[in-house]
Amino acid sequence: MTLRRSTRNWIVVFAVAIVGIAVDGASNRLGGWVYLLVMAAWLAGTILAWRAAAAFFRAVMHRLALRLAFSYFLIGIVPIPLLAALAIATGFLLSHLYIATRLRGEVDTMAELARASEAGVPTVRLGRDGRVASSDVPWLAAGDGAPWAAALTDPHPLIGGDEVFIAIKSDRPAGAVIRLIPIQDRKGPWLHRLADRTGYSVAVELGSSESSPTGYQIRVRREAGRKIERGGLESLLVPPANAPPSDGSLWRRQMLAGVYLDRAVAIVGKTSEKSPVVAFVGRTSPAVLLNQLNAQGVPEVQRAVRIVLGLLTAALLCVYLIALAIAFGLVASIVRNVNRLTRAARAIARGDFSVRVATRSKDQIGELAHSFDGMAESIERLLKETARKEKLEADLAVARAIQDSFLPEAGVSWKGFQAAAHFEPIADLGGDYYDILPMPDGRTAVVVGDVSGHGLPTALVAAAARAIIATLLEAGVMPPDAFARLARRRQRSRADERRLYTTIAIFAYDAATRAGTLTNAGHPAPYRVSGGKVERLELPALPIGLLPGREIAYPSKTVSFAPGDRLVFFTDGVVEASNAAEEPWGYERLEALLARDGGRPTEDLKQEILQAVAAHVGATPLEDDRTLLILSFDAA
Repeated sequence: MTLRRSTRNWIVVFAVAIVGIAVDGASNRLGGWVYLLVMAAWLAGTILAWRAAAAFFRAVMHRLALRLAFSYFLIGIVPIPLLAALAIATGFLLSHLYIATRLRGEVDTMAELARASEAGVPTVRLGRDGRVASSDVPWLAAGDGAPWAAALTDPHPLIGGDEVFIAIKSDRPAGAVIRLIPIQDRKGPWLHRLADRTGYSVAVELGSSESSPTGYQIRVRREAGRKIERGGLESLLVPPANAPPSDGSLWRRQMLAGVYLDRAVAIVGKTSEKSPVVAFVGRTSPAVLLNQLNAQGVPEVQRAVRIVLGLLTAALLCVYLIALAIAFGLVASIVRNVNRLTRAARAIARGDFSVRVATRSKDQIGELAHSFDGMAESIERLLKETARKEKLEADLAVARAIQDSFLPEAGVSWKGFQAAAHFEPIADLGGDYYDILPMPDGRTAVVVGDVSGHGLPTALVAAAARAIIATLLEAGVMPPDAFARLARRRQRSRADERRLYTTIAIFAYDAATRAGTLTNAGHPAPYRVSGGKVERLELPALPIGLLPGREIAYPSKTVSFAPGDRLVFFTDGVVEASNAAEEPWGYERLEALLARDGGRPTEDLKQEILQAVAAHVGATPLEDDRTLLILSFDAA
């Protein structure tokens, strides 16, 4: 999909604004400019969202499958999660906010009550110089500095000695007096008073705060790292004395929770938390929360909730009705066009190719309807093409038979050796070939070749290469010179855009001396099996036609053979045969098989190799021609 230039510009504006806002959030250096970035991000985001919605709507309207899916999605799926999300989110959000606010308000009230009474509350007295004159807590000694006291104007959490206190300051002429409520002490009266005043099961804990990609998380120390939003607070929560009994129902189960998080005004002494935060946690049941709302008489909250719920319900109902109308319109349009197509298809089945579908739709159904106009002509053309294809297949079958007739006859003994061969093209005609022919000097030449690619063009090149090599060898030309002449002949080819390269190996065997000369032009090296040992006769060289215009040397190597030795030629389609996991059969498996079964009769060894390749490949189709030629040497 190609984006318009203006759309790309708006994307750049949105990205720059978001990056600027993120940088300002980390460094706070932009000052008032951040508001301009927020406005730019909001404007660009709104425009991009509108264009994305318009593009999505156009795509839906022009795709039959999307139209059906979108219509049923609008009718049956959209309203259900919206209603569920609305009810759950509204209830939990309001309950969380109310519980957290109630907790903090009751803590402030208890602090103000404690300000007027010193009984049972640890006290810290400061001198006029701001230092501690006397202290009832061990983690703050007389003479210690208390610079944090100046900022203590309202009751605020204070972390001292790894415990949480609510600090209240009273200014006096002789110096300030700070009272410390041990709000975290579960054995003391203050936490129980907070539970009784709120009616919630409460806990005040010191934890560690951390930010993550999933949000803001708090880890409570006493629960061995459990996250408070995931539960695990049963051992921390202090229930109220007048808590109503639970009957096991969801209505009276403590399933609503609120958390008020606050930073301490100061941290005195050492704490085990890296980023300490004070968490005021309250949990209650829907029954208790509703009773408190009614008992406290807060009609404004109830009225606001009813208005919000009414507006959302009305909006949801409107969306549902609009979606229903759109869905019916889409379905009606689809059904109408499908009926027209059905009638036209039945007419075509009766042989009436003049039928047309009258529609103005520009979607996929409309495109299908327009295709009926040329259907009669297309069917006639297909019939002609079918006849022509059948004739071509018959010609290819004849060509395949001719290609097979060029191969040496199977089961024939040659001077000094016997041969077993297998030729398996991937298409009707293949680019692999092999040949066995006598040479003027009394030796017997074995030729194995492979032309890159497959099909008719490759088969023509292979036939030409076979004819040229056979003519040169029978004329007494040595294999290296024959390769060079074939390469020069290929350079004069006018089909430069379809140039194919050829790998060939020629083995000239002298039965009198039981020695053979191997000449290679980029073909996979054959294997010699002698006395249970497997030797790869490597002669590195480039294929013929791979680098046109470059003179290439084709190396030769003379090897002696004993009676019973084997010489195994193959094309790369054998070792590169891959299974469904695209794992080739490979040279290692071939070498292991030859080392194990190389002494078996030639025909049996050939079948063993082919069966091993077939077992490895399984049902995976051929990807290249396969040729296998095994020579078994006789006594002189």
